Amino acid sequence: LGRVFGGVLMIFGVLAFATLVGSIASLLDAFKDSYKKKLRVSPQVFHAIDLNGSGVLGKGEFRSYMLLREGKVSLGLLATIDKLFDSIDRNGNGSLSFDEINEAEKKAALFYQEN
Repeated sequence: LGRVFGGVLMIFGVLAFATLVGSIASLLDAFKDSYKKKLRVSPQVFHAIDLNGSGVLGKGEFRSYMLLREGKVSLGLLATIDKLFDSIDRNGNGSLSFDEINEAEKKAALFYQEN
C-alpha cells in the first residue's frame, strides 16, 4: 500500500514540477515579448535613426535600428558616435579616409599619454 501511495505522489510531484517549469518558461517568453514590443520602431525612433531625413533607412541606418532594438546600444551612444565621426571628418564629405582616422587616433593617443 505504501509503494502505491508513494508512486502516485511521485507522479503528481513530477507533473507539478513540469507545470512549474512550463509556467516559468511562459513567464520568460512573455517578458521577452513585452521587451521587444517596447523596442518596436516608433515614428520618433525612425526619425532619429533616419539621419539624412530621406524617409527610408539605408544599410547603416538599419544596422543602427537593429542594434537599438536588440539593446546593444542606446540612442545616446549612437549620437556620440555620430559626433565623433563628424569631428574626424575634416573635409566634411561624409566619409572617413585612412589618413583622417589615423590622425584622429594619433591625437587620441597623445591626449591619453598627457593625462
